[in-house]
Amino acid sequence: MGGSGPSPAIPLQHKQEELDGDGWEYASLFGWRFHLQQRRSDSFRRRRWRRRMEPLERTGPAAVFALEGALGGVTDDKSDDGKSDGKSASTLSFGVNRPTISCIFDSGNRFHLRCYLYQARDLMAMDKDSFSDPYAIVSFLHQSQKTVVEKNTLNPTWDQTLIFYEIEIFGNSRDVAESPPNILVEIYDHDTYGADEFMGRCICRPSLERSPRLSWYPVLKSGRNVGELLAAFELIQREKPAVHHIPGFESDLSSSLDESADSDLPYPPPQREPNVYMVPQGIKPVLQRTAIEILAWGLRNLKSFQLASVTSPSLLVECGGQRVQSGVIKNVKKNPNFDVCVLFMEVRLPKESLYSPPIILKIIDNRPFGRRPVVGHLTPRDDVLIDIDDKEPLIPIQLSEGLTSSALINIPDSRAPPHEEEFIDWWSKFYASTGEREKCGYYLEKGFDTLKVYETELENCDPYVKISVGKKSINDQENYLPCTLEPVFGKMFELSCTLPLEKDLRVTLYDYDLLSKDERIGETVIDLENRFLSKHGARCGLPQTYCVWVPPSLRLECP
Repeated sequence: MGGSGPSPAIPLQHKQEELDGDGWEYASLFGWRFHLQQRRSDSFRRRRWRRRMEPLERTGPAAVFALEGALGGVTDDKSDDGKSDGKSASTLSFGVNRPTISCIFDSGNRFHLRCYLYQARDLMAMDKDSFSDPYAIVSFLHQSQKTVVEKNTLNPTWDQTLIFYEIEIFGNSRDVAESPPNILVEIYDHDTYGADEFMGRCICRPSLERSPRLSWYPVLKSGRNVGELLAAFELIQREKPAVHHIPGFESDLSSSLDESADSDLPYPPPQREPNVYMVPQGIKPVLQRTAIEILAWGLRNLKSFQLASVTSPSLLVECGGQRVQSGVIKNVKKNPNFDVCVLFMEVRLPKESLYSPPIILKIIDNRPFGRRPVVGHLTPRDDVLIDIDDKEPLIPIQLSEGLTSSALINIPDSRAPPHEEEFIDWWSKFYASTGEREKCGYYLEKGFDTLKVYETELENCDPYVKISVGKKSINDQENYLPCTLEPVFGKMFELSCTLPLEKDLRVTLYDYDLLSKDERIGETVIDLENRFLSKHGARCGLPQTYCVWVPPSLRLECP
């Protein structure tokens, strides 16, 4: 490979004896394009240098990818302030008089790539309805393909195989096997009107092993995690030249091509529709019949949506391509609970929990004229799925109408261990903020926020308490405690309320000021309905003893 830089132009009348030598380029005027053959109109010449470029390391990508102006070095034509300077990046990199940079390989290998894209989860919402229409574009070297579009979801299940029939990778076959080129997967939101929006990308590494396992790859955008992709990539080295396949015309070419032309490749996966291949059974997760029971008590603290309050909501549960919907709450202000609190679903889910799709909860507001917008959605993380054995009815007979087949729900005798959330509360946040890791449990591992704890003493204040629930409140301003940062009120306040309509108890501390308006020190909100229904026996009143550290289930007793 050769490269050169411009040398100072020399008039032809000087050093006439060098004209007979090789390695010169000529031009008629300074700044014009140089050529190899001398002409009568030429007035300037320059030395043409030839160098041999070799990589510093024998392993890794080929040297062409490190050259200036290669695919990895393409830059935008605009400057940092967003304005174009009128010159393209290629002109600035090479110039008019720069020689052409080329790279010649003496060895290459033909490969066949299969990309198994099963599903993605926790993607970003790009549309106004808090959902997206995602599809994925897979790029490998100079080739790319894309999946089908999944409508209105943040957890798409493509279940699709993208096939790159012939890819030529230059370099030593051993080096390619040890360090194959990376695969770029970009996820976009499909828009009917306007350009598709970029949602994130992930860089994946292909495997040369047959039937690779699906793995979760983080989807990144601007350096932050915006979802996960469940996929696998199989790179197969060809033993003979591949048959050229034209995307979209594979079925037309199959009749004219010899069936033995691709005999060194695995059999193609089954097609869900023309030219849309599914993930084969050896790689796709093994599914089993699974029953899901949803206990839906009611809805609380609903905010307005599209400048209108939510008055008649219902719950829609989706998982594994199946869905079940609750009854409609006729008036959320009078009774925010569901009439039927138990919902059942029968779905086919993977046996391995690593591949299980998420359960999606959607809140739908049933508005006049048939409008049913999605006003909120949630993807719970700690889902409890039930194994099944085909012996007895899958669900109780009185609730099995509309469901097919039968099986037995295997429920273990021992009680399941409590969720990690039960070990994480306000005290975990406090101990994590003070650096006492042995007492904060899983708080820091979950990535939750911490408090800023000041070591210096604060100024004294005159605190008093204000308590409110619903439209009722008690203000104890007259009994403020002067000049203290550790007040002990020692009082009991009684208020009557109606659950669940008036469930939030607000306890606010104020600093009494004689001349100016009282300043609010802080506020806490206690969910009375949650305390009333808690299995830990939460109740009001002071404990008989005070403990610095107690088990999480007893922390509700702490003052």
